Amino acid sequence: MFYRKYRPQNFEGLVGIGNIKSSILSQITNNTFAHAYLFIGPRGTGKTTLARLFAKAINCQKPSKIGESCNKCEACKSINNGSFIDLIELDAASNRGIDDVRTLREGVKLAPSNSKYKVYIIDEVHMLTTEAFNALLKTLEEPPAHSIFILATTDAHKIPETVKSRCQVLEFSRAKMDDIVTVLDSIAKQEKFKIEKEDLVKIAKASKGGFRDAVTLLEQVVTSDLNVDDVVGSTDTQNYEQMISNLIEGKPDEAITLINDLYEKGVDLPVYTEGLVFYIRDILLVSVGQESLVSDEEKTLEKLKYFASKLNQTHIIKLIDVFTKAQLDFRYAVTPQLPLEIAVLTLLKSKEQVEIEESKKKDRAQLDKEKLVKSEKPNPPAGLPMPTHTGAQAGGVAQSEKISSLISNWVTIAEKVAGINSSLSSIIKNAKPVNIDKNNLTLEVYYSFHKERIEAVRNRQVIENVLAEFIGECVINCIIGEKTANKVTTKDLGLKNKGDLTDANVKNVEIDIDDLAKLLED
Repeated sequence: MFYRKYRPQNFEGLVGIGNIKSSILSQITNNTFAHAYLFIGPRGTGKTTLARLFAKAINCQKPSKIGESCNKCEACKSINNGSFIDLIELDAASNRGIDDVRTLREGVKLAPSNSKYKVYIIDEVHMLTTEAFNALLKTLEEPPAHSIFILATTDAHKIPETVKSRCQVLEFSRAKMDDIVTVLDSIAKQEKFKIEKEDLVKIAKASKGGFRDAVTLLEQVVTSDLNVDDVVGSTDTQNYEQMISNLIEGKPDEAITLINDLYEKGVDLPVYTEGLVFYIRDILLVSVGQESLVSDEEKTLEKLKYFASKLNQTHIIKLIDVFTKAQLDFRYAVTPQLPLEIAVLTLLKSKEQVEIEESKKKDRAQLDKEKLVKSEKPNPPAGLPMPTHTGAQAGGVAQSEKISSLISNWVTIAEKVAGINSSLSSIIKNAKPVNIDKNNLTLEVYYSFHKERIEAVRNRQVIENVLAEFIGECVINCIIGEKTANKVTTKDLGLKNKGDLTDANVKNVEIDIDDLAKLLED
């Protein structure tokens, strides 16, 4: 196993724990080390390795001036090959009861066999029972001078305060990406295995800050025919970029196609979603100026900056929330693609609603501005003729002609829209062009629902493209008007009473549906 083969044999080989390493070396050099230590930190960050190096250094027969072991004396060699009788390693997960601790206490009383100190390393110490912890307290408080205890745990909150208070606590943090890549690169070179830095970064990300996990993943790549993506279950960053681009540009069809293409290629969608959330997090970090916390690849960073410029922080947080929920929903999904597809459509629907609201705000602001201008316009003095504006009149005539042209061609326009979006065509047929100011066209509709549908980004674009064939480029906005259908009676339909109402009576009469319903109620 690589993680055993390349385990550091001296303090110099430890990476990423500079402060802790310096503190321990200083204590060894000055002979001021404690009788009990508690190492706290995530798995694979060097807790057990440091404990063994400490045991070797304090028992080395020829230590260096800075506290390093010589790795040549009998004690060092015995510890390196695992035969040192005075280094006792216990796994608290399988030796967690009070009887196990009692046995340990009896052994503590015995002097070392052939060394200066007897060192006890208890891994995953949080697994001990309450009774076992209580039995250990007295030994930790007043151990024999020849005994040193090193407790290691990944769950600090499970350690009783009475135990913590009897130990010198050292906290290990997750390994940094650069430190993991450095270690992996060194191992790859010693194994004479050629691997790209980009692949080392993928492995480092998959290890989630643990050296041991990273080295194990590298070993799988080196000793098998699998590539890095197969081992870590990751996908190309380009797939993340493509998904974000589809969301920004409002392309649900392409986003759904991407999801199903990944599934067909055998990509693990929960793993892809997890990677996507991490990628969006990188966008968030870039948006708040924390570029140092993300990948240092120039190409990747450039793309992250581009996305950060297109999305505000509210949108980015929304993306993280929705995709995180999708990640949790995979376990209950009937179809593997479904959670991701729902997430994409939810985000695009939300985006469309936001755009509609923003469009409404702009329309209201424009109307308020026009009302303000009209209210501030002075009235001419009494008895004076109104000024004439030949240019304005000419412009008004041109606008009137455009409106007339639109009305006469409205059926043709609706048919062209139907060729692109059939459901939108029926709404256009019920709309009416009422005003055109430069390139701003106002349409009158009778329902707020119709207004929202027309002003939706994708629908607006379809209509404006069709209108461009008749009046050139224009920007449409809608107003809600009142129905103008005339009141219709049974007399208008040529009926003596409402019981005689048939399709034949009304086929040639223009009648509003609400008026017809009211007629039937009367």
